Amino acid sequence: MTLQIPEIFLRHSPPLIREVAEGLWLRRALVSERDYEIRLGTHGVLLLLEGSKSLRDRESLRTLRGASATLFSKGPYFLSRNTLPYRAVSIFFDGSYLAHLRKSLSLTKGPPIENPSLTVPIARDASLHHLCEAIWEALGQKRSGLPGLWELRIRTLLAQLIEDGGPGVLRFLRGLDESRYDELDEVRLQECLSVDEMALVSNLSRSELYRRFRQRYGTSPGAWLRSRRLERAAALLRHRDDPISTVAAACGFGNVSWFIEAFRHSYGITPLQYRRQKRDF
Repeated sequence: MTLQIPEIFLRHSPPLIREVAEGLWLRRALVSERDYEIRLGTHGVLLLLEGSKSLRDRESLRTLRGASATLFSKGPYFLSRNTLPYRAVSIFFDGSYLAHLRKSLSLTKGPPIENPSLTVPIARDASLHHLCEAIWEALGQKRSGLPGLWELRIRTLLAQLIEDGGPGVLRFLRGLDESRYDELDEVRLQECLSVDEMALVSNLSRSELYRRFRQRYGTSPGAWLRSRRLERAAALLRHRDDPISTVAAACGFGNVSWFIEAFRHSYGITPLQYRRQKRDF
């Protein structure tokens, strides 16, 4: 399952994430012992204050060590397991807040970024490091602080990152896309195991998910998901020799008999007959 960030935190872990302005969220993080495939529905900044954290983005697998700041564009990422303790603050901001941020920092929009993330050290700048630690401590307190204080902290932090990180950070912030991610992202939805998961990763209610599917595809989410699974199964049958049970499991069908019946209903023949016909052809 692919998790939509920060929506998964907002729905299931409200104490762990704080919305400090419209379109701006902050989260404290310690050790994580599970593997999560996530999709960022927002841009973000990961402030690693202590320890190490391994992550895979669209480009490569990296291990971050020591105090550093990693800027992310919205998109798919795989965060690997972290068995050692670490401390980090995650900052998430959507397109509307990005527009506000650019205006407040006097940043003009630039060409699209080439890489999905950028990491710069923060330990060498004492004032920047202290600001990151102050944000960490403040997030651990129950009181929210004075109105506008969080935004001031974030703007100050990003301005300091621009100064320390040089042209690279400036180009990265200028090149971020202000539009929102399409909630009905087909690649992400095909990874879901149920309509409830489809609603979760899309950050939509079941009724709204059904309405949007009817508008876009003329069918229900369940029927669409079953059709995509069967298309994937047909491709596996054409190009691989895996047992039918393996194909069924790989395409999200927990019951082989159900898979065979669904395939026969869609293609008019059984999976084994389909494989033989396509291979003979």
